[in-house]
Amino acid sequence: SAARTITVHLDSDGDTIYLSPGTYNEVLGTVDKNLHISAGTADCTTAAATSATPFDYVIDGGGASTFNGGIVNIAPNRTVTFTTMILQNAEAIHGGIVYVDEGATATFNKVRLRNGSADDTGGILYVATGASLFINDTTFIENGSAGNAGGGLYLAGVAQLVSGVVIRESNALAGGGVAMVGNGQLILTNS
Repeated sequence: SAARTITVHLDSDGDTIYLSPGTYNEVLGTVDKNLHISAGTADCTTAAATSATPFDYVIDGGGASTFNGGIVNIAPNRTVTFTTMILQNAEAIHGGIVYVDEGATATFNKVRLRNGSADDTGGILYVATGASLFINDTTFIENGSAGNAGGGLYLAGVAQLVSGVVIRESNALAGGGVAMVGNGQLILTNS
């Protein structure tokens, strides 16, 4: 699907949504479909060239505040992939930028997640029990804060960080960068 505004296109299960370069001042809310949201060409018909940078594709929550996932809450048992973009500027009780619910899978390829705040846990990302997170290729998790735990990442599920992933400039009462709880697992490869 072509996209000038993202939320209009979140109703097709299994779809790939291509974004044209620009800033999208939106909160995606709860995504209950399997989707791939990707940097695209100016006409939104195909994926952007591999030389595209996240700085050309920005989803900005504009300081919005929600309960779970300031920009996106990935519903249980769904898989959502983001490729080549920035998600920034939102807050929530849990998961200031992204909340990955039980049984859900979130994948971030060449993405920056920044400027998120959580009143309780997961300033940038919250990964629930039974959820999975995959982060690849120069992804930054930065400038997150949480009132309780996990300024960058609150991890009750499984997270795999591969190839150049950086967590920085985040703070919380416990686990400024990462807070692992319960059966939380963190797998690092070249990060």
